[in-house]
Amino acid sequence: MPHVGSVSFSLRFKLEVSIFNLFNLPRVRQERMDSQLESCPSIPAITHGNRRYHHISHSSRCDKNGHRNVGVENMKTTRIAIFALTVAITGCMPLVPSVKESSVPLARSQAPATITLTGAFPESATNIYFATASVGPGGRLKMYRFDAPVAELMRHAYSEASNHWEKVTVVTSSVTQAEFDQALFQNAYHVKDLSWFDVETIEDGVEFRTGDHGAYPTMWVDRTRERFYLLMSD
Repeated sequence: MPHVGSVSFSLRFKLEVSIFNLFNLPRVRQERMDSQLESCPSIPAITHGNRRYHHISHSSRCDKNGHRNVGVENMKTTRIAIFALTVAITGCMPLVPSVKESSVPLARSQAPATITLTGAFPESATNIYFATASVGPGGRLKMYRFDAPVAELMRHAYSEASNHWEKVTVVTSSVTQAEFDQALFQNAYHVKDLSWFDVETIEDGVEFRTGDHGAYPTMWVDRTRERFYLLMSD
C-alpha cells in the first residue's frame, strides 16, 4: 500500500521546482549568456550600473571574429523547462482519487458485480457493502462484504481465489478479532466510511490468505454472523 502523503509531496515538489525554473529562465539565460560571452573576447562589454551588456552578432557560436549568439541554446533551455513542467503536472493528475463506495447496505441487484473477482455475488447474498479506490500512480483498493449461508460463503472464498489473475494458493486458519486499521485505509484511499468492514469483531471465523502482498486477496468468513469479507490493496 503506498504512502499517499509521501507520493503527493514528491510530485508537488517536482511541480514547484519546474515552475520555479520556468519563471527564473530570464535570470538563468542572462547568467549563461554572460558566462559564454566571456569566452568570446572580441565582443565588447558595456557596464551600466550593476549590469553588463554585450553586442551580439547573428551567429550560432563563436566565429572566427569571436562573435557568439546563444539564442538557439536559450530556446532549448525554454523547451526543456516547459517539458519538465508538463511532465510534473501530468504526474500530479493521478493524485486526484477516484473512489466508489456504498453508504447503505445494498441488495444483490443493486451492488456492482464487478467488485468481485468471479463477477457475481452468490444468489443468496444480502446486506452488501463495497468500496473501490484508485489513488496515485499505483494505489488500488477493492473491498466488500455481504451476508449469506456459511456454506455459500466458503464456496465463494475459494471461487474468488481461483479467479485471481495469478495462480494463488489458499491458506486457511481459524481467526477471532482479525486485524484491520480502518483509519489508515480511509486516510490512504480517501474513503469516507469503512466502519462496515468490522472484521475485528469476528468471534468465530476462518481467514483465507492467498499471498504475502496486498494485491492478493485476503478473505474472512464470520461463521457466527454468516458474513463474508474481502480485502485487496496495493
